[in-house]
Amino acid sequence: MSEMKLDDDIEEFEALVAQNKSVTWTEPEAVFVELTEEAQKPVWFVDGGNHAFFNYAYLVAELNRVFAVCYSALDYVGALGPYNFLSFTFVEGGEVKTKLYHRALEFLEKQLENREIRKGEVIANLTGRARRVAELRLARHLVEREGAEIVVLDGNFSYLYDTAELKELTSLLSACHENGASLVGFAKKTTLSKRGRPITQYVEQIMRKQGKDFYWVKVGEAKRGQNPSYNTKLFVAKLNSSAQKPYLVEVFSNSSNRVLEVLTLNSSSVQSPGYPLGLVHADRVARIRTQIEGELVKLKLIRLAKSSEQLAGVLQEAYSHDLLDALNS
Repeated sequence: MSEMKLDDDIEEFEALVAQNKSVTWTEPEAVFVELTEEAQKPVWFVDGGNHAFFNYAYLVAELNRVFAVCYSALDYVGALGPYNFLSFTFVEGGEVKTKLYHRALEFLEKQLENREIRKGEVIANLTGRARRVAELRLARHLVEREGAEIVVLDGNFSYLYDTAELKELTSLLSACHENGASLVGFAKKTTLSKRGRPITQYVEQIMRKQGKDFYWVKVGEAKRGQNPSYNTKLFVAKLNSSAQKPYLVEVFSNSSNRVLEVLTLNSSSVQSPGYPLGLVHADRVARIRTQIEGELVKLKLIRLAKSSEQLAGVLQEAYSHDLLDALNS
């Protein structure tokens, strides 16, 4: 289930802001006075990248990478990864299958859940499926094995692909619920709108009229995963007065305001005011330079398969491990 809904009282939002009601915002000085050691606790940031070096109607071959980095305020604490793996999404026996090839990554299996191919479906549209699942599994690993209290993902928690991603999102939310951890999604874009404008622009215009350039405003909720009790809160947040724009921030937590206070510290760098430095770092490491890395893998695959009709051979585990060895050497 994936449903985002604006708060019912959003119709009266402008009037409520004018009266300083139903809004969570604080002047910068007040926030920083209240920030304590609790607000400087470590935060993990997770991101991934993928590049399809073969993309046909019934076969997608991708190089994928996931990475997690930990910060306390603006101080680097540590990292996991980057982890490279290959994925092959193809059709066999009327089913969509995705095989993963990696060197025994603890948090990642060797195959995603199969499903029936849909009428008229093009496999090329599933690029990124394996990478997204790997991001969610790495986040769950951080909560269950590394004791992470706050994990931040790039984007929101809507699912783009199929039940493989949906089930993994549900497992991640369950892990957070059981371990008392908070999960945050930091989205650069949103489909939520009000009066014909993105909700972020709508809120920013109102807050600017009120002279507020540092705030977070709860604007709605979303049901996520397969458990109907898993609800997230949606905020429009401008976490630094120097930020060029606000972002839509989705929070799954029992203490959303505390989580946003913690993120305020990591969003105060000169490099990216208002946007978490941890996500900037994670994106930079996880991003695949297609002209270099993707083409390297493609050339090695071409040597293994002289024509597209022989591409089935690259699904052999030995071939894929040879490619991983070459990539990591």
